[in-house]
Amino acid sequence: MWTSCQATDYMCITAHWISFSGVIDKISTGIDTTEIFNDTRRHATIAIFAMEKSHTAANILNEFNSKVFEWLRPRGLNIGFVATDNGSNVVKAMEDGGYFRVPCLAHCINIVVLYFLKNESKVSSLLTICRRICTHFNHSFKARKQLRVIQREYKMPVKALIQEVPTRWNSTYYMLDRLFEQYIPLNAYVMTRRSGDPTGVIKAMTVEISQWDLIKCLTEMLLPFEVFTRAVSREDCTMSQAIPLLYMLEQELKEVSETYEGVEGKLEACNLAKSLAGRLSENTRIQNKIVSQQHYITATILDPRYKIFVNSNAVIPFSEGDVSKYKTVIAEEATDLENERLSIRGLPVPAQDSASTTEHPTESSSSSQQASSAFASQQSPTQTITTTAPTGSDSSDTSKKIAAWFLQKRMGKSVAVAKQKEDEQT
Repeated sequence: MWTSCQATDYMCITAHWISFSGVIDKISTGIDTTEIFNDTRRHATIAIFAMEKSHTAANILNEFNSKVFEWLRPRGLNIGFVATDNGSNVVKAMEDGGYFRVPCLAHCINIVVLYFLKNESKVSSLLTICRRICTHFNHSFKARKQLRVIQREYKMPVKALIQEVPTRWNSTYYMLDRLFEQYIPLNAYVMTRRSGDPTGVIKAMTVEISQWDLIKCLTEMLLPFEVFTRAVSREDCTMSQAIPLLYMLEQELKEVSETYEGVEGKLEACNLAKSLAGRLSENTRIQNKIVSQQHYITATILDPRYKIFVNSNAVIPFSEGDVSKYKTVIAEEATDLENERLSIRGLPVPAQDSASTTEHPTESSSSSQQASSAFASQQSPTQTITTTAPTGSDSSDTSKKIAAWFLQKRMGKSVAVAKQKEDEQT
């Protein structure tokens, strides 16, 4: 939800889904031919409308339900996750509606940055000067014309300054980056006009050398957030990317602070970089609602893009032990889902062995065998997933089949097939 320049409140609802075409494509690698399902991820804006009622949780929920059910009910579809901003009324509306809400990651990161910029006194006072400079040129045609002349004299790019917009993500970074790029023409403009400045407007725009250096350091600190925001705002971004991207963002900030460590004149910048990294790693919303949540962790572990990074600490903060732990979680949830399916159909549910859960998930457990057996019983002869482990195979085969079954239930047949083929080849 947002408010337009005409003070009209709008709500926008975008749906994301997987389209299962059932068509199999053959891809030649030069060595062999691989068959994959031609399934694609799709998205569409299903509603955008003026919110003419009070923004109470009840009104938000009613409007959301009416627009979503208009599309989903005729097609027999259900809602999975609902991603929203962190507005209290929106959060309550989703909770009252019984929806599984996940926070907008870009919004969470933006809040961290805004809090840092507002509460660091040196940064806050510097930003006041920067905003004053941008406002001066954006409100005066004469000043902009004079700046363009100076830019040409110094053979600098002729570009306008960028005004910070509080409601626009990363706009502070854009403002600082452009100011530092144009610091030579800006200094020349101020120096040539300070003498005839009875009102003190030009003097108030003076930026000291140490402050220019701090502006440069701030752009280096905020650049990783700009890259991060663009990554999580992509149409094809997935939940499995949240933890790796957050982890890499923390590592980038750590590297930035280390480049300032022990460098003359960079002590303040070093402390600011550490402060920003601390605010990110200690943010309760990110830690409690994203990093520690099972669905985010499971999604990351199941994503084949991150398999090679286990134990490397380069992209994901997971060890082999973490992966083994959540393999058990996946197997147990797969068993619960299958038992639920059997119960709904009035079929007998396999008895649970009290010792089915072990401390070492790679060991064969009765729950894994039950889920694997149940999965095998519901497959058609044409499906390519093999579920019966050969005699003498180790227990990891069972875990792979459980993971494949879980993937098929949650992510679609094509991903499950590709995942198991990759595991078998490995």
